[in-house]
Amino acid sequence: MSSDGGDKARRRRVVDILRANRVGFGIFFVMSLLFYIFFLPLPPSKPFPIPTTYVFGATLYSNITAPRFIESLASVRRLRSQDFAVVISDGSPDPAVRDLLRGAGAHVRETPCCGRKGFALRDALNMALNLTKGMENVVFAFQEMEKSDMAYHWRIVVNSMVHNESPIGIPMRVDSYFKSTYPTAQYHSEKFGNLFINSIAESTLRGMDIDWLFGPFAFERKIAHYWTNHNGEMWDAQILPMVKAIQ
Repeated sequence: MSSDGGDKARRRRVVDILRANRVGFGIFFVMSLLFYIFFLPLPPSKPFPIPTTYVFGATLYSNITAPRFIESLASVRRLRSQDFAVVISDGSPDPAVRDLLRGAGAHVRETPCCGRKGFALRDALNMALNLTKGMENVVFAFQEMEKSDMAYHWRIVVNSMVHNESPIGIPMRVDSYFKSTYPTAQYHSEKFGNLFINSIAESTLRGMDIDWLFGPFAFERKIAHYWTNHNGEMWDAQILPMVKAIQ
């Protein structure tokens, strides 16, 4: 038998074997694929770097016995326990307020005369910006210091910003808790205010509902100028730059 004939015979035998065992080979292929999918280790995914977070705010209390100051002090302690840096511009007449806030771990300075809440907000933010010069991957988070429970929510806000590649994060209150923990008039007025702002910004928000009047928000350094360049003196110093940043 010629070599060509032998090769043809061997090829026929291989084809016959494959045909006879096609079910077995199919099962083997499927089992191998499943083993590869479920049991072979995958290459490690690249972790998202978690930004360093500087929480900043403005305070003003008559003395160290004021209930709102006591809540602020608890807030600073909770934030520090969660490894957040805290920066405060304080306009209280009693220097003991600033001493106790520093003792709890916050960076504190007296608000220069003679601005209101918006001025103090910008003062605290500028202090945080100066403290983080040369640092990369930093998030700045504003809150009223009396909202002491925010210490346990900032990490969720910041992680959401990272995973969604968003330069700004605005937390939203759960409506049932909002309704049960706020005065009735404030609940309805803020619900109406949010509805109004969301309705006029509908084309920009594209269906998103934002809790504009809650207060806390976070942002990256690259959009900090929306707040530092704004001249609002009260709540507008918080909300109007947020609108511009989202646009």
